[in-house]
Amino acid sequence: MLELAPRCRLVVLSAALPTLPDDFVPHDEVATTRKAVAMTQRERTALTLAFNDRVAAACRDPGVPHFDARRWSLGDNGIVRPGWVRADTADHHYDRKTYARWISRTLSPLLDDESAST
Repeated sequence: MLELAPRCRLVVLSAALPTLPDDFVPHDEVATTRKAVAMTQRERTALTLAFNDRVAAACRDPGVPHFDARRWSLGDNGIVRPGWVRADTADHHYDRKTYARWISRTLSPLLDDESAST
């Protein structure tokens, strides 16, 4: 990042919060491996949030924009909001439409600034 920041326009998005609940049923080899992680969803979420905080701190000094979705994706119960979880609960990715809307809203002002300066 430090090598690229002076030469390129970078944007960093936060890592996705864990969406798989503690009681999910694995449906393939990858999910079976994920199920072997001996941490609760709340613990995995706390670890992800700490990681995102460290990434945000690393972005500050070189002035790289870091966008963290936690304000929208983190529920009051300390885990990802249901609206961000895919309907197929065995899939660990965010719900595509919800995440796409957040990315669009988040990056639009940045892209508008870019087009105004060119």
